Amino acid sequence: MPASDVQTLHGFLFAKLAAIGSKSETPIYYLQHFDDSEQRIAIDARPFNDEPKLRPYLATKVTVTGTQGPEYFHVGSITRCASDTHGCGINWGG
Repeated sequence: MPASDVQTLHGFLFAKLAAIGSKSETPIYYLQHFDDSEQRIAIDARPFNDEPKLRPYLATKVTVTGTQGPEYFHVGSITRCASDTHGCGINWGG
């Protein structure tokens, strides 16, 4: 798939810490798809950047729109998943 193809994905946003305990410690953001697969996502994937636009959506089901790059999915927009949105209807108890 060409990197310029815009896609819409749904899933659960979470983060893992990279370089724990070092001056380089930083969260890396992932989207857990509803089939349990994971995909790295970023808005600005500069080293040591905390991605402040993604942080408010941590631990929530989200819809992201953007493009797939070689190392991560580049997020153009992110919103909380609406229960009536196709692809977001899986009930995880909340």
